[in-house]
This record gives sequence, C-alpha cells and structure tokens, in this order.
Amino acid sequence: MPDHSPDNAETDNTIAELKEKVAHLKKAVDSHAIVDQAIGLLVGVGQITPAEAWDVLREVSMNTNTKLREVAQTLIDWGLHRCAARRHRPRTRTPPHEQAPQQRVRAAPAPTV
Repeated sequence: MPDHSPDNAETDNTIAELKEKVAHLKKAVDSHAIVDQAIGLLVGVGQITPAEAWDVLREVSMNTNTKLREVAQTLIDWGLHRCAARRHRPRTRTPPHEQAPQQRVRAAPAPTV
C-alpha cells in the first residue's frame, strides 16, 4: 500500500517540481547550443562580430514575432541546405590552388617606360 503521509506527499511534490525544472534546464541548454551555432554561422558567413550576430538574431526574432530558438534553427537549416547544395553542384573550373603549375595563368609584366 502506498504511504500517503504528509511527508511522503511533500517528497512526491518536490520530486515532481525537480523533474519539471530539469526538463526546463535541458530545453534551455539545447536552445543555447542552437543559438550559439547560429551566431557562429552569422559570424562566418556575414563577417560580423558575435555581438552583432546576437543583435541580428534578436532583432529578427522581435520583428517577426518568432521565438529566438526558432530563428536560430531556421538559420542553421539554411546553412546546412546551402552546404549540401554546394557539395552536389558541379565545378565549372578548377580552383587555383588545385591547378597544376603549367595551368596557372600569370599576368604579363607591366611595361616599363
């Protein structure tokens, strides 16, 4: 038979509250990681500082009435799609660092006067 004493009921309530707090903390950690990834993406692609990237995410979130985590996730999804598209796109020319030395075109020296 379950013990329904006041002490046991209080312990059950405390356990339930702690489980709820743990769930909220896990979600917050996940959200923080997603926002950090989005900031990193903006820093790399946009050539801006992390503080500026944070401001961009925050402003988009406020102006679109979208949760910050959702804005960050959308940006990450865009970045992943962009990277996948680049991997599957055929190259039209060989980058200079991959060309054999004889393939490299050198500019003619400037005429001297």
